[in-house]
Amino acid sequence: MKTNAFLFACLLLAAMMGCKEEEYFPETLDKVTAKVLMALDSLDLSLTTTSVFLASTDGDSIATRAKLKELCETISFTREFAFIDSAGSMKVIEPSEYYAYEGIDFSGDDEMMHVIESHTPVFTNYFTASEGYFAVADIHAVYDSHHSFGAIEGLFTPLDLLDRICTPLVNPPNEVWVMEKTGKVIYDRDLVTIGLNVLTDPYYDDFPSVRTAGQKILAEETGKTSYTFYLTGTLTPIVKNAWWYTIHLHNNEWKIIWTEQE
Repeated sequence: MKTNAFLFACLLLAAMMGCKEEEYFPETLDKVTAKVLMALDSLDLSLTTTSVFLASTDGDSIATRAKLKELCETISFTREFAFIDSAGSMKVIEPSEYYAYEGIDFSGDDEMMHVIESHTPVFTNYFTASEGYFAVADIHAVYDSHHSFGAIEGLFTPLDLLDRICTPLVNPPNEVWVMEKTGKVIYDRDLVTIGLNVLTDPYYDDFPSVRTAGQKILAEETGKTSYTFYLTGTLTPIVKNAWWYTIHLHNNEWKIIWTEQE
């Protein structure tokens, strides 16, 4: 699999070749996107190597727990890591605050069972985890040439990752917000919009240009648009110019969007 960082470099090159020299594209958006890609690549690579290791232990629970603890210490933006066996039962979870959730049955979770049965990794959409928080999950199958042992997943809240990246780089009134391919907002400085779908939620009924911009952003890899929406923290509508990049992981994609007041 090509890394997201490599794909992003290709995307940047293509964008620069396709733009006129005088066209502006925010440099900070490049930096934010690159850091998000590096974080997701780090998680994904760790899960890839861990899945191989766990397959070599033949399901040993002590070795599995030790490895999950190591992942928790290494990938700091995650909330938890879990091993789910081939029947869909969560056997091991770390850190300890989530031990009560061991034994949860995922056999009815189509996405989880698809990973286990097809050996195809998945990066999920935004959902409510059994542990009670909003999350996305990177899930990898654990298998060898003879057996399917189950799957390992790493869960994190996009706000936890994106806030630590954006806060030191983005100075208000400039902003970054992130949308998954369903149209749902998974990160915004205006917390009230997180979890809302730009295309369908009544919150945006009075701002048709937001929906038009959202459709354009979802349809194109990168570009520029504009829309009218509230100045963050107020009920004052303003025009915002927006630029975006698309990042991909497995079957999913995120739109990283930079806005400036017109």
